[in-house]
Amino acid sequence: MHAFVISFALSWFWDRFKGLFNGAFILRGLEFGSVYALVALLPVMWITFSAMDITALMVLSWFLYGFAQAIIAGILFAKFNP
Repeated sequence: MHAFVISFALSWFWDRFKGLFNGAFILRGLEFGSVYALVALLPVMWITFSAMDITALMVLSWFLYGFAQAIIAGILFAKFNP
C-alpha cells in the first residue's frame, strides 16, 4: 500500500510544481527530492521520533530511504514528464 500512496503523492506534487524546477532532468530530480524531503518527510520524521520510543538512527534511516525514493521519482518524472 505504501508504494501506491507515495507514488500518487509524488506524482501530484510533481504535476503541481514541475514548472518551478529548472535545469537538466537530473538536477530537477535532485531539487524535487530535496524539496519533498524538507516539506513532507522532515516533519513526519520529527513527529514519529517525538511520539515513539525509537532511536534517532532509525528515524534517520527512514528519512534517507524516503529521500532516495523522492529523488528517484523526481528524476523519472523529469525525464518522462517534463
